[in-house]
Amino acid sequence: MEPIHTIAMVVQQTFFITNGWFLLPVLLLEQIVGAIIGQIIVDVFYWKHIKDTVTDNPDFILAIHAKGPTYHNPFFNFFAEFIGTFVLIATILTIGKYSSGNLGAWTPLFVGLTVFGIGLSLGGTTGYTINPVRDLIPWIIHFVLPLKNKGTSDWSYSWIPVIAPIIAGIVTSGIFLLF
Repeated sequence: MEPIHTIAMVVQQTFFITNGWFLLPVLLLEQIVGAIIGQIIVDVFYWKHIKDTVTDNPDFILAIHAKGPTYHNPFFNFFAEFIGTFVLIATILTIGKYSSGNLGAWTPLFVGLTVFGIGLSLGGTTGYTINPVRDLIPWIIHFVLPLKNKGTSDWSYSWIPVIAPIIAGIVTSGIFLLF
């Protein structure tokens, strides 16, 4: 489960009512720790490549850690991340609300195909983060990575793949409360 799905469940007031609100910080913390461990594994796997590439083009190192837009336009970048996350959360909430559990083992396939479709349609614009932790934690890892000449972490863009999915998750869940 990603943080946006967790936020959607908070807005929908499901899961936490029956299982307890104390789980919210635990879930968010485990998602952050998972992202840290995942990025460290990627860095260990690519360490030789990272060290050799940093002298050629430091932007390649950032690309291993964080997504960036093809074209820097805050409005359109925000919009692309918002729409991608909206579609993902709408799919998850629709499956949960209207399938009555009839999809069973097919649910992950439909969610995975949705993520695939988002990637095919919006991936070229911003890299379709649709999960703020998946993007922010590797960005932070890049920032603290002990390499000379690794380049900038492009913090001027970093807020978009974090804030847009959070707002999209809240808006999508709010809309689903109306229906």
